[in-house]
Amino acid sequence: MREQNVGVLILAGGESTRFGPNKLDLRLDGRNLVQIALDKYTSMFEDVAVSSNVLLDEYDMGVKLLPAAVSKELSILTALEYFESLDIDKIILAEAARPFTVKTHVD
Repeated sequence: MREQNVGVLILAGGESTRFGPNKLDLRLDGRNLVQIALDKYTSMFEDVAVSSNVLLDEYDMGVKLLPAAVSKELSILTALEYFESLDIDKIILAEAARPFTVKTHVD
């Protein structure tokens, strides 16, 4: 049985309306939450994409950047189409505002 190809979509398109300031701009140890999530997931998986409108212009992240849609569901649909072109078997949906996933959580 072949090993399954897993892709990761980091959702970073929210507006942080309940929290107030944009959570993605918060810095921990000099890095914002998207950078922390990227470091975490790119160390575990080869195919990682970020869905965001703000970050498309601000950062060169070294991963596929997908424009966020008007809803989380439409952003996920865009990502599904992208990952389908890569022959991905499973997709992990990760929220940039919650970057502290560990490998045992996704095994």
